[in-house]
Amino acid sequence: MNAVLHVLAPYQNAALALVGYLVTALWMGLAFTALAALVLRLWKPLDAAARYAVWYVALIAVVIGPFA
Repeated sequence: MNAVLHVLAPYQNAALALVGYLVTALWMGLAFTALAALVLRLWKPLDAAARYAVWYVALIAVVIGPFA
């Protein structure tokens, strides 16, 4: 077991950064999803293109958000 940990040691920082990004993206994703759903619920006369744009912006925000 010690040999496995020794081999994986150089990748520890990358793994921690990836886990941090995923956790941040998860809570930001929940927040952006709730915000997009609220916008769609409050703005009733939206056509399909506008709904698509709202969800597309939310998706881009979830992907780029943790880098900000």
